[in-house]
Amino acid sequence: MRLRRTSLAMAITAALGTAGASADVGPVSDAFVLSGSGTINPGVPGCSNHLIFDGNIVIAGDDTQVSTTHFDADSNICETDLFGAGSGTFGGALAGVFDYTRQGPEFVIRGTLAVNGESHTTVVGPCQFIPTSENPLTTFILTCTAVLDS
Repeated sequence: MRLRRTSLAMAITAALGTAGASADVGPVSDAFVLSGSGTINPGVPGCSNHLIFDGNIVIAGDDTQVSTTHFDADSNICETDLFGAGSGTFGGALAGVFDYTRQGPEFVIRGTLAVNGESHTTVVGPCQFIPTSENPLTTFILTCTAVLDS
């Protein structure tokens, strides 16, 4: 497991050094680091929220690249400061549909996502959700590290 983490860290470091580069050698696992900011309208606490996120993404593996991504999502419960859930669609370098759950600062993404048109299932998608406003919560920063299966 330690060797795999070291290899993943080296792959992400290599991807960071090749901004704009892209490679696709077939269906093997990818990992990504995603960071950016978003808005929640009308705000938390509340019902029927709409989330919009824009960020940068570094993908390492068979689809190595540095790019941007975007998602739109809608909550499917009345969200509080501690809990939220819903579904949405990614566009950009990472594309596809996903479900999310949020418990405190942990935001988890699960779904079928495509990189360069190649479909992957999110195996692990924990993200750090950092509110940047309160009463109501309408803005946030999101940072994720995830592994995609082949």
